[in-house]
Amino acid sequence: MDAVSITTYLPSISYSLLAMIITTLIALYYYVETDRTVRLALKLPNPPRIPILGHILLSLKLSPEEMLNRGVEILSKYGTVLSAHFGSRAFVFLTNPHDIEIILSSSVHLDKSMEYRLFKPWLGDGLLITSGAKWRKHRKAIAPTFHMSILKTFVPLFYENSLDLVKRLREKQGQQFDCHDYLSAVTVDILTETAMGVSKKKRQNTSYEYAMAVMKLSDIVHRRHYDISLRVDQFFQFSKLAKIQEKLLNTVHSLTENVIQVKWKDIEEKQKKETQEDEIVSENTVTENDESNNANYTKLHYVRDDLDEIDESDLGQKKRLAFLDMLMDMKKNGGQMTDEEIWEEVNTIMFEGHDTTAAGSSFALCALGSLPEIQARVHEELDSIFGDSDRQCTFQDTIEMKYLERVILETLRLFPPVPMIARKLNEDVKIVTGNYVLPKHVTVVVLQYMIHRMEEYYPNPLVFNPDNFLPEKMQQRHYYAFIPFSAGPRSCVGRKYAMLKLKVLLSTILRNYRVISKVPYQNFVLRGDLILKRGDGFNITLEPRSPATQTGVTISNIYTRHTCETIFQIENQRIILHEDCGEERGKQSTSYPPVYQYLCITMDTTLTISYLPNIGYSLLATIIVTLIALYYYVETKHEIRLSMKIPHPPRVPILGHTLLTLKAKPEDVITKGVQFAAEHGEVISGHLGPRAFIFLMNAQDIEVILSSSVHIEKAVEYRLFEPWLGDGLLITTGAKWRKHRKAIAPTFHRNILKTFVPLIYENSLNLVKQLRDKIGQQFDCHDYLSTVTVNILTETVMGVSKEKRPNTGYDYAMAVMKLSDIVHRRHYDVSLRVDQFFKFSKLAKMQEKLLNTVHSLTESVIQKKWEDIEEKDKKEAQTNHKKISTESSEIGKSIVNHKLHYVRDDLDDIDENDAGDKKRLAFLEMLMDMKRNNGQMTDEEIWEEVNTIMFEGHDTTAAGSSFALCVLGCLPEIQARVHEELDLIFGDSDRQCTFQDTVEMKYLERVILETLRLFPPVPVIARKLDEDVKIVTGNYVLPKNSTVLVVQFAVHRSEKYYPNPLVFNPDNFLPEKMQQRHYYAFIPFSAGPRSCVGRKYAMLKLKVLLSTILRNYRVISKVPYQDFVLRGDIILKRSDGFNIKIESRKPASQTGDIISS
Repeated sequence: MDAVSITTYLPSISYSLLAMIITTLIALYYYVETDRTVRLALKLPNPPRIPILGHILLSLKLSPEEMLNRGVEILSKYGTVLSAHFGSRAFVFLTNPHDIEIILSSSVHLDKSMEYRLFKPWLGDGLLITSGAKWRKHRKAIAPTFHMSILKTFVPLFYENSLDLVKRLREKQGQQFDCHDYLSAVTVDILTETAMGVSKKKRQNTSYEYAMAVMKLSDIVHRRHYDISLRVDQFFQFSKLAKIQEKLLNTVHSLTENVIQVKWKDIEEKQKKETQEDEIVSENTVTENDESNNANYTKLHYVRDDLDEIDESDLGQKKRLAFLDMLMDMKKNGGQMTDEEIWEEVNTIMFEGHDTTAAGSSFALCALGSLPEIQARVHEELDSIFGDSDRQCTFQDTIEMKYLERVILETLRLFPPVPMIARKLNEDVKIVTGNYVLPKHVTVVVLQYMIHRMEEYYPNPLVFNPDNFLPEKMQQRHYYAFIPFSAGPRSCVGRKYAMLKLKVLLSTILRNYRVISKVPYQNFVLRGDLILKRGDGFNITLEPRSPATQTGVTISNIYTRHTCETIFQIENQRIILHEDCGEERGKQSTSYPPVYQYLCITMDTTLTISYLPNIGYSLLATIIVTLIALYYYVETKHEIRLSMKIPHPPRVPILGHTLLTLKAKPEDVITKGVQFAAEHGEVISGHLGPRAFIFLMNAQDIEVILSSSVHIEKAVEYRLFEPWLGDGLLITTGAKWRKHRKAIAPTFHRNILKTFVPLIYENSLNLVKQLRDKIGQQFDCHDYLSTVTVNILTETVMGVSKEKRPNTGYDYAMAVMKLSDIVHRRHYDVSLRVDQFFKFSKLAKMQEKLLNTVHSLTESVIQKKWEDIEEKDKKEAQTNHKKISTESSEIGKSIVNHKLHYVRDDLDDIDENDAGDKKRLAFLEMLMDMKRNNGQMTDEEIWEEVNTIMFEGHDTTAAGSSFALCVLGCLPEIQARVHEELDLIFGDSDRQCTFQDTVEMKYLERVILETLRLFPPVPVIARKLDEDVKIVTGNYVLPKNSTVLVVQFAVHRSEKYYPNPLVFNPDNFLPEKMQQRHYYAFIPFSAGPRSCVGRKYAMLKLKVLLSTILRNYRVISKVPYQDFVLRGDIILKRSDGFNIKIESRKPASQTGDIISS
């Protein structure tokens, strides 16, 4: 056989190569198409694609300007969820706020997408990019550096730099120029002086170069995002862009490194001065702290979910440092921050903190330049605030800039500086739209640019309309339909800083210039970079302007003020007292007839005691002189003198208004108070001898007092609680109050409350069983509800099990009611106020017996809990710790995703620094843990706080639930709606109530809130003023040392805040109505730093308790709620008793009634 060459059996080399390519493509196809992330992503709507490469061709050769338009076009075609893949990388684009909330609010999906790694040469591993433990640590450190108390101190620096910009722009008047360059430079200067704390004299003059370098670096990073050939570092390093980036990084880093270097020098100099001038520095420090406290009177209103506004544990005296000071302090103290980490965070904040506000302010000026009517309204507002003055802008001024604020928010809606956010999913996620499942490892792109322009949330979404941000309209929108600063745990830490800076910067420019733009805002050529920009430039023209007050425009809101003064004078031998009260113009005059008009005492100055005819005259003279001295002492006291300038009822000399309280019954106190409020207005003063009292019923005035961190001391009347409660959280003040408040507030954290629901339900069900023998009979429900609330408190907050708790709940509750009566009696009965007189009264002996009853229960609770802890310690020593740890972790995770929706200002819902892994202990367990660990809590302090919480935690909810049942009993239509809702939730099941069920009880929640409005358990709050305070009403000054009484009973019934205020209407608490009201128009749990730490616990307990009763019974009450005889005790009660009847009921599903939806 002839030999044949093997080459004759082989195809040519090209066929071999083709075979290899085909095989490789098949392998790649199989790899890509079977990849789980790609496979699941392609079950979502997606545009046409090609095998393996996917949707890469859609982004090729697109300029940044075209990229944005193309994205909008594709997303508009496919809906609110769109998927795509570039090879094996899958992306999901979301534009539905419900879906976005699931991703951004999660504490699981915190990792940024891998695209963010391209920032590393620039920003290192800073807050923008990093994740895990490092992110949590840095976030926790950095967030407080943008606390409101710090931001307020920045306002003068914002203004000074803004004014410098105004001066630089003078040379541009009448010319067209790109304002972005100027605004970029000034925002860099502002950041350097404020967040970095480097003074104007010491900072580098390279702000403009830095800003330009940042813009070019952003372009390079963005180019690498959509140009696949530049994504791989190995390819990128050989490109021209890599060399450009290196030069730009040198420019950027030279500024940030200089900032760090200068700051270290400042700190060293400061330390030297402190050692040499210790006394001087300490005096300066006191002054600074005082100024900081004074700044706390006002609030920012544009962000409702603000940590600073509702941080109940923040007592105003924490160590507050600005951003770079804090990082360096951490470096110096224990090395908690390295030099590299400081470098990373400085570069991160310098980028994030200037480029976004530069873009936002540039868009705002361009939009206003093309909308002269809206710009005119801004000018009008600024003129009404500043008039023709050229004074500097203050923090208080920024609060008054309501319309400018709406203009800024509308600018951020149409032109969000960061048009999209990208997150990597760490597990599969089911979203609302289409019940789609987004696969683990997919990159989710949140397109806020698209969300902000959706007709579903914004009528005429492409029209610039600042009124989109009127409170009532914001309330109607989904919270995640406006997210210019992102949202959730990874939201922008500096969002309040940014808004404050924008207000000061824009207001300063607009006070001096009128802006003109030739390009309508609809025609802006948008460039979809990392930071949204204009491809056609931010070109504007400026014209100088004068305030409206200089051009003849009338400014409204000019008020005349009520004046009321007391004149005391001595003329020759006559002492004359004259009281003269004027009236506020524009109001119908109501006379305040004094008890006297003139008091004249004639005394011969030559008289001596020897000339008096007898002892009777001597005694008379002594009495007269004593009365004159007393009169002079009382009437010239600072607090009396100032308080008497405020409207007040008729009074008598020296005693003041004491006679009004004599022989008053608790029932009369409420009636009399309402009568005076109707006669004298929302601010009333009074005095009992030298003690001055101010009664406030205006929400704005109340906010000034309750929101302050200065006026946190309770009135002296609270000392009457001391034999009962000791020096616990209700009474104490100063450092002890701060320490205890900080310890106790977290014990009512949401995660702990959720674990209480089964215990609350079990006790509520026991009450339902006890009430069976009362069916068809009239009985006072308050006794039963008082007992069950004591039992619930003992088992939940105190953590003492049912088997071990004392069976004296009823005796304790009755003793508490009688003790409250005694304390209240001492408040208004002057003869019983003085301890030396009180101890000889019958009431003192009665109080002693009642205290024995009360304290025996609380001391038993403490003893049982210590025994439990000792037993637990023994068991833990024998148990596998790892197993316990794992189980606890799983329990925590299973409940962390639930939220309570009835309180928007909730610390747990918005605590961005809470990573979910904190050690959470219930109340008594926490106190005892502090006692065992370094003795941070003494036995006496534990005793005080247990007695305080047992009183506050049961009597208020017992009263609230009793009022609720009585009201429902006389309003069958409203009760029927509650029954319908409960039937809808539970059906005909007798299953126990869960936490999720309470979230669904929307109507019952409104019923509870309306009950607390008309019948607030604590009808009055009293505070002592530590300094003079100017309030809104009448510009009155409330004097230092006076007692301010916040009468929430009257506020809640004011027609100013509630239409038909005496009508029980749960719809008063529909979200849109709540939004329209002042926040301090509903304060059943008080408000501000000393608000009730257990308000969420109380609401949860009321929901579970009332729902359990109403699932089983129908309530009947013969007395209309309008006729309740109210008793103004410490806790509001009914003098005529909480009498109701109950009938057993079945769910509507068992009776054939139709349940509405």
